[in-house]
Amino acid sequence: MAEGHRAHRGDVPGGEGDRHPPGGCGNAQEGVPVSPLRPYQAEMIAEARGKVARGKTRLLMVAPTGAGKTHILAHNLASFLERRKSGVAVYAVHRRQLVEQTHAVLERLGVPASIVMAGYDTDWSKRVFVVSRQTWWRRKQMLNFGGEVGLLIVDEAHIGIKGQMEMVRELEPDVVLGYTATPISLSGPGMGALYEDLVHGPSYSELIGMGYLVPTRWVVAKPLDTSGLRISRETGDYVLEDVVQLVKGQVLADLYEAWAEYAGERTVVFAPTVDIANTIAGRFGNMGIPAAAIDWSTKAADRHRILQGFREGKLKVLVNVDVFSEGWDEPLVDTIILANPTRSLARHLQRIGRGMRPAPGKGQVLIIDLVGAAYHHGAPEDIEEWQLEPERPDRGTSGSSDSKLVKRKGLCPICRQEMKTSPCPHCGFEPFYLPRMTDLEVVGGVLEELGDGGKFGLGEGNKVYWYLQLLWYARAYGKKDGWAAHMYREKFGEWPKWEWKKYEPIMPKGEVMRFIRRHWIRWAKRRPMMVGKWRL
Repeated sequence: MAEGHRAHRGDVPGGEGDRHPPGGCGNAQEGVPVSPLRPYQAEMIAEARGKVARGKTRLLMVAPTGAGKTHILAHNLASFLERRKSGVAVYAVHRRQLVEQTHAVLERLGVPASIVMAGYDTDWSKRVFVVSRQTWWRRKQMLNFGGEVGLLIVDEAHIGIKGQMEMVRELEPDVVLGYTATPISLSGPGMGALYEDLVHGPSYSELIGMGYLVPTRWVVAKPLDTSGLRISRETGDYVLEDVVQLVKGQVLADLYEAWAEYAGERTVVFAPTVDIANTIAGRFGNMGIPAAAIDWSTKAADRHRILQGFREGKLKVLVNVDVFSEGWDEPLVDTIILANPTRSLARHLQRIGRGMRPAPGKGQVLIIDLVGAAYHHGAPEDIEEWQLEPERPDRGTSGSSDSKLVKRKGLCPICRQEMKTSPCPHCGFEPFYLPRMTDLEVVGGVLEELGDGGKFGLGEGNKVYWYLQLLWYARAYGKKDGWAAHMYREKFGEWPKWEWKKYEPIMPKGEVMRFIRRHWIRWAKRRPMMVGKWRL
């Protein structure tokens, strides 16, 4: 705890002087959140208040994507404004790109705040300031928030514990509230170096049951041989140069066919480097599939244009280099492709979380795992609870310590029997942790759905249905009717009947669309590759 720490417990959110019920914030003079809390959100706030009242003033709030993070923190801010007649609150986000987004949500929820960032005229009369950690670090000698800091909120608290500790030393806040979906630091000291206790929100499974997230469905390749990959002693993750060599082999070879076979309407791919991301996007483009690559150097205007195109369905595939691991939510994402192995459970869960937001007609998110992540980390639904990470976590090369910090449900993903040891005593499945994964399909080589009937054996009625979908595609994309006939023959080994052309064509979907995709994948692989940029 920082020297000179001030604990006005009757004046801070959670202090003994805060007598409002957990679900409300009274009538703060400077504005209050206008929408009500969900029951579990009110419980988290009440638990945090109780712990602060008992003297624990460095708290880490933990809840998955979709739990309503900003809403919870907005209520804490409103409570602070109401109970404290002086002093300020600082809301620190991880990246500059998140400052405007967070400020807009706070204003919408009724919490008056001001942005501290180059290009903005900061209103220093406000008592809540939204700032990126980079801005604070560069301008910390010049920044004076106009009063003592009563509350420091740290978003994405699993990133940069050392920097957070520096902020606490400089600002000497009365209360620190960190928030994360994954309470595991990515490098440096552990979470326990700053935070004293956890405040647990609902689990992934509980949020799925409430309808705030969708479940995952997995298609998984056999685990890659990562034994030859070096491990960074600083981060505990694989050395990037080694990852690149691994991904350039079998992973990229399988990626396009896996997408053609399984993917939905909007796919996000996680790639290890900018070069590989551009290669993947370019290859999709050559296949006639609208795709784009994004990294942290992408200009704001280009980023906005690309994301808007993806949202509108003009783009089918977005390839990123961990840009979307935090701070981006697009509920329409229905497929995640993992093409970048990691030993970090936190990174793994952050990636999967990008696809778990619900949307109309979306019953699940498909995870196409090409790097064996399911064997190392499992599905989010398996995690029930976390422990506070020690101050000095083990980042050695013998194995990741992340799995020791989570409590799992412990059911085998293959036979669904209780699994207290690895391998499973009932079926022999051998992950690298004690797992439970829902709807997992374990495959090898070229990805295939288990239980596929192979050759079709369809009756004539279904064959007509197939042909009419191929005919629709041919006419919609300016091809001759003969193209549909040749595609039909490729599928069934015979020509379609001439009289079928008198029927109305049908828009293709499901298995027919996957068949067409596979055809274009095979065709594109025979062409020399040309990498170009997609433009709207």
